[in-house]
Amino acid sequence: MAGAASARAGLRSALWLPLFDSLADPMAVARLAAGAEEARWHGLFVWDHLSWRVPVREVADPWITLAAAAKATERPRLGPIGHATGPPPARQGRQGNRHPG
Repeated sequence: MAGAASARAGLRSALWLPLFDSLADPMAVARLAAGAEEARWHGLFVWDHLSWRVPVREVADPWITLAAAAKATERPRLGPIGHATGPPPARQGRQGNRHPG
């Protein structure tokens, strides 16, 4: 973990973006990333969800979007933001979100 902590030490400001509706266009996010780099932001992270509930209408693929942002920038750290929410509802049963093992 020491390596991860030292890697985050230089990260002072970052954008955290949900990739839906107005941000569902990878090229729009790439332009935003380039502007953030120009403004001296240190990172850009995108939500890695591929499906959303209504009223969300459009969703971008996080990996395609990160590739577009990487092509448009040189220095910012880029990556996905994952959220652990437990097992799918069909597996919860009486145990709730506990691990089945």
